[in-house]
Amino acid sequence: MGPAGVTPNLSLFESLADYGKVDIWFVLPQYLNELGQAPEILPKLRSSKLMAVAGGTTEGFLTGNLIVDRDNFLYFAFHPYSGFDFREVEPGVYEHWVVRNEKWSLFQGIFHTFPDAQEINLKDLYVKHPTKPDHWLYWGRSDDIIALADGIKISPSDVQATISAHPSVNECLMVGTGQKFPALLVELNDPKPSDPAALEQLLASIQMQIQKADNSSLYKGYLHNDCIILADPKRSFVRTDKLTVKRQQTLALYRQDIERFYVSRGDEAGWATHNASEPLDAVHSKDGLAALSKYKRKSLQAEVTQSFYAS
Repeated sequence: MGPAGVTPNLSLFESLADYGKVDIWFVLPQYLNELGQAPEILPKLRSSKLMAVAGGTTEGFLTGNLIVDRDNFLYFAFHPYSGFDFREVEPGVYEHWVVRNEKWSLFQGIFHTFPDAQEINLKDLYVKHPTKPDHWLYWGRSDDIIALADGIKISPSDVQATISAHPSVNECLMVGTGQKFPALLVELNDPKPSDPAALEQLLASIQMQIQKADNSSLYKGYLHNDCIILADPKRSFVRTDKLTVKRQQTLALYRQDIERFYVSRGDEAGWATHNASEPLDAVHSKDGLAALSKYKRKSLQAEVTQSFYAS
C-alpha cells in the first residue's frame, strides 16, 4: 500500500523502490505498462522477489486466466468456464464479450452484478495468436481507437504509456479522430512553468519522449513536433475509482481546447469539426493488420523481455 493521499505514479513507484525495501509488489497493469517504458527505474527492482499484477473489470471481479509459457507471456489464455466470446468486428480484430452460462455461475461474477443481462460487451479488443487459437493479444479498447482522416486506425495505449513515463507527466491521452495527425493531451505532475525558458525546456524534454514513441511505432511520422496540448491544472483528468482515466469524459472536458488546437493548424491539420465526447471508431483497417500485429508482438516482447529479465 502506498502512502495515503498520494497519487500513484512512477515517481511514487521509484521512491518506494529506493526506500521501501519492497520484496513483493502487487500493482495494477497500467503501472506495469509504464514501468516497462522506464529503464532508469527497472534496475532498482533487482532486490525484489516477485511482482504480481491484477486487473480487470471491477464489476466482474476476478477472471480465470491460465498460465502461458514464457514465449507467449504477452498473450492471455482464459479459463473456458469464464464464458468469454471473441467476436470479429473487423478482419483479424475481435471484441471481448461475456456470455452467461448457468452451469458456470461461480466463474461469472459479472452476472451477479448485472443479474438481468444474458451477455455483456467488455469493449476490449484482441487479436489471435498466429498458431494457438486459445491465446489472445490485447489490442486496445473499442472506444479508444484513433481513426485518422486517411483511414489509419491507431491504438493509443503504447504511445500514451511512453509519454506518461516522462518524470514531469502524470497522464497522456492521444486525440485526433478525423484529423490528418494525432495530438497529445498531456497532464503534468506540477503546474506549467511560468518562466518561458523553463516551459520551452520542459516541452523539449517531452518532445524527446514523443520522438521515442514515434520511433517505436509502425506508423512513423504521425506524431508531429508540435502536437502537445497541455492540460489545465484546474481541470484534472476524469478518473475512475481505480484511478484510470475516463477517456470520453476527459475528452468532453477538453473538447474546445482540442478544437482550438486543430483550428490553429489550419490546412496543415486538415481540421474537421468533431465532438470529442462522441464514441470513437472501433475498427481497424484490414490492410497491414497482420503486419501490425506481428510488429506489436515482437516489439513489446523484445522490450519487456530485455528490461525485466535484465533487471
